[in-house]
Amino acid sequence: MRRYRKFMAVMCVVLTMALIFAGCGSKETEGTKAETKTEETKAKETTEADKEETTTVAKTTEEEAGSEVLDEIISAFEKETGAWTEWTGPTDGPKIAEGKTIAIINQDSSNGGEALWGDAVAEACEVAGWEYVIMDGQGDVTTEMSCFSQAIALGVDGIVTSANTSNLQASIEEAKEKGIPTVGIHASATVGPDEKENLLYNNTSDPKSIGHAIADYAIADSQGKGKVVIIYNANHSIASVKGEAMKERVEQAGMEVLEFYTIGDDWATTLPSKMASWISTYGDDFYVLCIADAFFDYLIPTIRNAGAENIQLIGSDGENAAYERIRKGEYQVATVPEPGLLFGYMCVDELNRYFNGEEQYVWSPQMHIVTKDNVDSEGGTDSVWTPGNNFQDHYKEIWGVQ
Repeated sequence: MRRYRKFMAVMCVVLTMALIFAGCGSKETEGTKAETKTEETKAKETTEADKEETTTVAKTTEEEAGSEVLDEIISAFEKETGAWTEWTGPTDGPKIAEGKTIAIINQDSSNGGEALWGDAVAEACEVAGWEYVIMDGQGDVTTEMSCFSQAIALGVDGIVTSANTSNLQASIEEAKEKGIPTVGIHASATVGPDEKENLLYNNTSDPKSIGHAIADYAIADSQGKGKVVIIYNANHSIASVKGEAMKERVEQAGMEVLEFYTIGDDWATTLPSKMASWISTYGDDFYVLCIADAFFDYLIPTIRNAGAENIQLIGSDGENAAYERIRKGEYQVATVPEPGLLFGYMCVDELNRYFNGEEQYVWSPQMHIVTKDNVDSEGGTDSVWTPGNNFQDHYKEIWGVQ
């Protein structure tokens, strides 16, 4: 009996010890599991934090890049609204050829800008001591071709035209065969010699740069936060380049393009209704960027009737009406003009290089934006842009004339 009791006592001790060890093992397993779970949680939290940090860095980098672009555009705008006092054109060339006669064929002399270009060429011819005759194409291809025929019959030494030369290739080629070169002003979209259009040289500001300058005002004025409607002409080479450049620049700055609208032949009747539709859809807190100031004549009555006082118009060409609207604060806030008088001197210089057997000097005038702050500077009192870089004196020095 004693042995049995002793046996039972030993068994109790063994069982107790077994239970104790089993409990310790269980606790150790649970602790291991808890530690594993904690490590997984930490790893997950670290991954999520890394993702968050990467997203933040990417967002910051994107914002910094956008800020840099905006700063560059604002810097360009400040230069474009400043005076052009530094001469960046040719500094040497041949002395003026003597005894030359030039035919100046305006596309349409009733157009103020084209008449100005013709008069500018005439002034430069007088400075050079050349004879000249001015002809009016009257905005009609048949009449323009007739002007070319007259010029060829007169035996002129060179022709300068602002007509669209793509429609006049037969006439230009006839003149070329007789040794009469043609120089264009806005005759094509090319800056410099244009073999496709048979032009010795085409004088125009770079249309892409004009488009960028038009957009620059809206970008700088709104600090990259404005919205725009763009009006262009997809069927005209220069106008198409301007329009695409406006869109490119605005999107580069992160601004919203509400409409990218190309005009048709019926623009005189469609623009007023389009403007009414845009005001109805978007309100009046936006800019209208347009390839030419002239189209605003068809938008302003609609804007005025709608009481849309916050719409701001930005165009190009620097027409007299544009200068007046900017002065009076009548919806138009800016225009990108071209240096018409300078174009005249450039045409004569290119012809003179040809007459002297020298290569053409290819360059393009710097961009300029007219605003209310500078509307009366650099020829602005006469509603034209005449750069203050003394270009006349530079050409006179090159040509060896007074």
